[in-house]
Amino acid sequence: MNSFFSQTRPSTTDATELLSVHPSNDEKIEINSIWICETSGSATTFSLFIDKSASTIADKTYDENNALFYEVGLEANEVIHLDGTRMIVMTNAKTILIAQVGNASAVTFTIFGERT
Repeated sequence: MNSFFSQTRPSTTDATELLSVHPSNDEKIEINSIWICETSGSATTFSLFIDKSASTIADKTYDENNALFYEVGLEANEVIHLDGTRMIVMTNAKTILIAQVGNASAVTFTIFGERT
């Protein structure tokens, strides 16, 4: 059964953590659905990344070389629904789902899935 995991509206254009798995919790998260909504009324872009390192987001470079989705265009007020069983599986090692947006406070990410 899908559960709500997080809802984040990045307030800057810097890389922003959407969801993380920590090894101390010995958990597994299966992301099944991500809703991406442009909320400012102006076109923008978004990128999504998975980081399986223990370093902080600020110490990393996120670009087309390590993106799941890179600078995908969003029209004003557009909604994109990424949906699929076990679309992204995050386990044990510190794993972070990261977003980066073209305009600050313009996109909301809502994540659903299963925790096992």
